[in-house]
Amino acid sequence: MINYFRDIISLDNSDVFLMSYPKSGNTRYRMAIAQYLKLYIEDFSERFSYDYVNSVLPEFGKGNIAEIRQFYYSKELYFGGFPLFIKSHLSYPIVSLLVRKNPILYIERNSPDTVMSYYDYCLARKIIGENYSFSKFLRSPKFGIGKLVLYSKHMNLACSHKILYDDLLYRDIDVILNSLKFLGVDFNVGLMTEAIKLTRRDKAVNFKNKLDSSSYNFAASKSRILTDYFSDSDVVYYNKIISSNPLFSKIPL
Repeated sequence: MINYFRDIISLDNSDVFLMSYPKSGNTRYRMAIAQYLKLYIEDFSERFSYDYVNSVLPEFGKGNIAEIRQFYYSKELYFGGFPLFIKSHLSYPIVSLLVRKNPILYIERNSPDTVMSYYDYCLARKIIGENYSFSKFLRSPKFGIGKLVLYSKHMNLACSHKILYDDLLYRDIDVILNSLKFLGVDFNVGLMTEAIKLTRRDKAVNFKNKLDSSSYNFAASKSRILTDYFSDSDVVYYNKIISSNPLFSKIPL
């Protein structure tokens, strides 16, 4: 709570909230921005890593927004018209009670892949036990599809600009550049384009991440077979829950 309070009082109206459900592309976008900042200030003191991303792009609730803002001032980033991007996975009803009317850039990934990927992530990070079944995860009010649908409903109403995960994955340059232009960010197009290319998945799998293990790489692509996760009853449940949100597609039975 102290960290949240510190971040609340440290917010500026120009700050942009970068919001998404977990495993929906938030880190991909942040890596491109962090790499741009590294190139812009010509910081060659260390190799690019996930730690570097976190050091220049705060997560709301960690209590370090003021500290990172001082870094921006020291490198004269604000004078170039570049805002502070703040990551959050919090639901909008919570965020709306805590923050000002900051612009919200929302990344949405609403396929079954979201739940499957989040399940694998939670297993790898030991957020859930190894005996925690996918069926239980799918139905969980904390992790499952019901929470994702509600999150999507709120964010589609509240966001200033939305990016679709697949567009971010396959049209990254156009999508990121257009989102920054929409938000009125002043940036060097050539340098940003280079930053995007340097943080694509084939490069990101080699970035240092202290949370990676021999069996799990945060950035690596993984082909998931639906039937390896979803039972017939899971499909029925999934389709029932997503029917309340027209943006989601049903899984064929």
